[in-house]
Amino acid sequence: RQGALRRVPQRRADGHPAARGAVVILWRVAKKLYAYRELLGNLTRKEIRIRYKQSFLGIAWAIFVPVSMMLVFTFIFSKVAKVDPGKLPNSSRELPYAVFAYCGLLPWTFFSQSLSGCVTTLVTNRQLVTKVYFPREVFPLSKILAGMVDFAIASLVLVFLMVWFDIGVGTTILWVPVIFLAQVLFMLGCGLFLSMANLFYRDVQYVFQVGIQLWMFATAVIYPIPATVSDDSPVIGTLLRLNPMTPILDGYRDAIIHQRMPDFATAWPAFALIVVILYIGVWSFDRAQYLFAERI
Repeated sequence: RQGALRRVPQRRADGHPAARGAVVILWRVAKKLYAYRELLGNLTRKEIRIRYKQSFLGIAWAIFVPVSMMLVFTFIFSKVAKVDPGKLPNSSRELPYAVFAYCGLLPWTFFSQSLSGCVTTLVTNRQLVTKVYFPREVFPLSKILAGMVDFAIASLVLVFLMVWFDIGVGTTILWVPVIFLAQVLFMLGCGLFLSMANLFYRDVQYVFQVGIQLWMFATAVIYPIPATVSDDSPVIGTLLRLNPMTPILDGYRDAIIHQRMPDFATAWPAFALIVVILYIGVWSFDRAQYLFAERI
């Protein structure tokens, strides 16, 4: 009986991830991914090769998608709707809308396309999921890592636009890696949860395709958010503050274009939500992966 009593705490410590705390769970998953880093690298390289295999434009598609969207929105919002994206820092010059739009479309394309791949990744890799053990987190993460390659290539267009319009950068560009890390962690949390949920309910992939389009227009991707929006409409202001992609895109624009530090003072609710979503995604995926073989 005493032995049984001694075993109860040990069983709860090992078998109930929520009891160990968020940091312990995240650290354990990170160690598993590091141990299988070679497999993760192979899956990422395979994803990059398959993505543009037998494609006429090849890797140029990484540039074509955000550039084509930039051209369309530049015509609509700059020529037709006459949207004013503001002025350049320390200058009376107008900020070219094309630069404003592309600086938002670049990380948004990375976000939307990577998550779109994450949603179906467990279903499309069902043959591997049902075989020998390895951390299934490598599937969504490989989609995000492959998306980073597209992000890096498409970033060259932003560099070109900055040079073409003679827009300089300051030391605030050093904040870009911080914003990028926040975006990747948010994407990882979302990607893990969505891929797991879609395995149990295939409707998720269809809901996602609709939701991501609505999400784009609920985020400051292609138009600036007025500074008085919180005063004019408190509900909309609250939703924008809680939307993690809003401060992420604003952070990129602040650090790259406006040469100022991202506004973390007002963005902290969204960044706190990123931490919560990351934990929920990692925890739920970790708990459910033992049922993956049965659901496939």
